[in-house]
Amino acid sequence: MKQLDTNQALLAFALLSALMLLILILLYAYLAYRKATYNKRQLAVYEMVRDLEQPDSALETYLATGEASRRLSIREPYRMEALQEALQHRLSISNTPEERRLIYEFAERYFSGHYREALRNRRWSTRMNTLLWIEQFRIHSLQPELIRWMKAARCSDEEHFQILRILSKLNSDQIVPFLSQKDHNLSDSQLLQILLPLNEELIDQLLAQFDTLPRRVRYNLMDALRIHNVRSTEVLALLERQLSHYDGEIRIRALKTIANFGYMSREATRLLVDVLEDEHDHPERMTSSWPERLMRAKVMGNVHEDVFVSYLLEMLGDSSYRVRQQAAESLSNYKNGLELLAKVVAGEHADRYAREMAEETLERKQYERNLA
Repeated sequence: MKQLDTNQALLAFALLSALMLLILILLYAYLAYRKATYNKRQLAVYEMVRDLEQPDSALETYLATGEASRRLSIREPYRMEALQEALQHRLSISNTPEERRLIYEFAERYFSGHYREALRNRRWSTRMNTLLWIEQFRIHSLQPELIRWMKAARCSDEEHFQILRILSKLNSDQIVPFLSQKDHNLSDSQLLQILLPLNEELIDQLLAQFDTLPRRVRYNLMDALRIHNVRSTEVLALLERQLSHYDGEIRIRALKTIANFGYMSREATRLLVDVLEDEHDHPERMTSSWPERLMRAKVMGNVHEDVFVSYLLEMLGDSSYRVRQQAAESLSNYKNGLELLAKVVAGEHADRYAREMAEETLERKQYERNLA
């Protein structure tokens, strides 16, 4: 009986092992089939893309003349994938507005129906990939579907942000109302990605209601103005008004953007001098952080007003190394700045750290001149 039980156990083990082996073989066969199918698809797409990029291809003819041939039909297997890849590559190297317009028109005409269906797909990855293609090709006709999905309860955070990116690049009139809301939870990086593509008309709408915008939107709007090098008198006036704002971060972003102008109004110069003088006379009342003092030093170095020189000399002895460094760099931008730094090194400044920073800056400037 004991021998029988042992045989039965061995038989059960053998059957189980055989079953597991069969499962592994089937799994391997399935993966091999998937891999072969994927490779076949990739090869077909690659060959189609290569043909589309030939000088005499139907795509090249379309981009040259604007006339779409039947050979560009997306009904052939893998054809749409190949066209997407070819057009995406062309967009990345195209510097011609007319060519980009033709690409967008083609995508609008031939891809929008497929994208509309894909947006209803239950798979998150399919919807996200579709959104990326919509952004790439600027599909204007899908704005209603995008806005509807963005407001749906099932819309994920990633999809929500991606739709906002698309609407921003399409310069949708939905962007300004969204940015005016108090309850969005986007990061600074995400807000900047939404603000940077906006056209002048939408930026002007935001500037018109600047004081009522959520604080972080104001921060990043000022950064967007600086990155785009917007230097109008209206923008400068708005930035200068922020110099007396109670929020230190607002003042820092405003100073950073003003530094990009290279000039200030007399009123703003007087205001900055008054603030510097007050902190000099009453150091116990100083509330400015080191980033704000650093940006003040940068502004004074770019504006080149002689009234700022004494304050820059004082800032050479600031408690923050980076403020001292910027103050020395700003002084070196003045006509007699290097002479002033040499006098500091010679002992005309009571602060040891100021003398060390002046010496370091002079050595660096000499090194830069030798390289030039």
